[in-house]
Formats: sequence, C-alpha cells, structure tokens
Amino acid sequence: MKKIVLIPSYEPDNRLIDLVEKLNSYFDVVIVVDDGSGNDYKNIFDKVKPISKVISYPFNKGKGHALKVGYQFIKETYKDYVIVTLDGDGQHTMKDAVKLCEYIIEHPDELVIGKRIRNKKIPIKSKIGNS
Repeated sequence: MKKIVLIPSYEPDNRLIDLVEKLNSYFDVVIVVDDGSGNDYKNIFDKVKPISKVISYPFNKGKGHALKVGYQFIKETYKDYVIVTLDGDGQHTMKDAVKLCEYIIEHPDELVIGKRIRNKKIPIKSKIGNS
C-alpha cells in the first residue's frame, strides 16, 4: 500500500520546501498541487520537484479544486494507497501526519478526519473556511 501525502498549495513560501523534505522520510509519494500561484512562486515549486510530484495549472481555482485535481491524479496513477492531505504552511506537523496515516492503515474501512486545536492565530479566511 502506497502512503501518499497530498498538499494543495497557493503562493507558498520556504515552509513548503521544508515540509516536503520531511515528509519524504516516511511517505512513499508526496504530491503538491500548485493552485495557480504564478511565476513569482515558480522557484519554490522547482525546489520541490526533484522530491515530489508537482501538478500545476495557470489560474487559482481554490483549495477544493486543487484537492480534486490531486485526488484524480492519485486515482488514475496508483492502485492501492492511503492519502493524507496537509497544508503547506507548516500548521501540520510531521508527527501528526504519520500518526494519521498509521491510523488510516489500521482502519481501512473508515474515513478519518484530523482536527486541529483552534487558537487565536488562525487567519480569518481560514476560520471562515474551516467553519
């Protein structure tokens, strides 16, 4: 069974590079979906290309669309897999990603959703999206 991590990404910074490097030590496949970030962010995606699969499209279509594109790619490319989705901004830890993946492997017939502990530092856009 392939352990796959899927990261939708829009206008990332160097935290994405650090995260992808860490994730490669446990996950079999790391997929990053560039959600139309543009040329200003090309260097970030170029740095993760040697250690992940990067899927790009030219215009921002939102996180939901990026996830759908990633899921479709996985469905068409792999046969037996488990998927963990993370954000590329460092809000998810490697430890939690591994813990979630292990739980999913142990409970293959369940949909497993991780829940973050909320704090006051969450951007308003994320608060609205999460609610």
